[in-house]
Amino acid sequence: MVSESEMKRVISLIDKEELANLAVSLAAIYSPPEEEGKVAQFVVDWLKNEGIETKLIAAIPERPNVVGTLRGTGGGYSLLICSHMDVAPALPELVNNPKERRMIDAWREGNKLYGQGIINCKGPMACFLMAAKAIKNSGIKLKGDLLLTAVPGEIGWNPVDEFQAPRFLDKEYGARYLIETRRLYRLCAHC
Repeated sequence: MVSESEMKRVISLIDKEELANLAVSLAAIYSPPEEEGKVAQFVVDWLKNEGIETKLIAAIPERPNVVGTLRGTGGGYSLLICSHMDVAPALPELVNNPKERRMIDAWREGNKLYGQGIINCKGPMACFLMAAKAIKNSGIKLKGDLLLTAVPGEIGWNPVDEFQAPRFLDKEYGARYLIETRRLYRLCAHC
C-alpha cells in the first residue's frame, strides 16, 4: 500500500510543462494506421532515456507494440496501462496542404492543448508515461509490475468473415495481439 505522503511525493515529481511538451510532441507525429512506426520509436527512445525497461513485440515489424516495464518487488498485482499510437486517417488534402496541416498536427495555446492525437490517444499516453517516470524517480517500489503499452492498430475495423488481417486493416496487431498471444505474461515477472 502506498501512503498518502508517498502519493504526494510522486505527484510533486510530475512537471506540468514537461507533460504538456511530451503530449504535444507525441501527438504531432501523424500516425494513421500502418504508419505507427515513428511514434513507436519516439516512445522507445523516451522510455530508454528515462531508464525504463523497454521491449518491442510485433506481429508485423513495422507496426510494433511498445512495452515499458517498471519491475515490482513481488507479492502484488501487476497493472497494465494501454494507449494506441494510431490516429484516424486524414483526407489527403489535409495531409498535403501546409495551410490545412494544422488539422492533423498538435499545438498548445496557453494552457490548452489541441490536436487529434492529443485526445485520441497520445495525451493519455503522455500522462501515464510521466506518471511512471515520477514513480521511478520517487524511489517508491511497487509490489507488482507496472506495464506501459503503446500499441498500433486500434483505429480500424473489427475482423469479420473474409475481411481479416493482414489483407485488411483491423485491430489484430495491437493490444489484442499482446493479450491473445500471451506475450505479456512472459514480460511480467510476478504474474
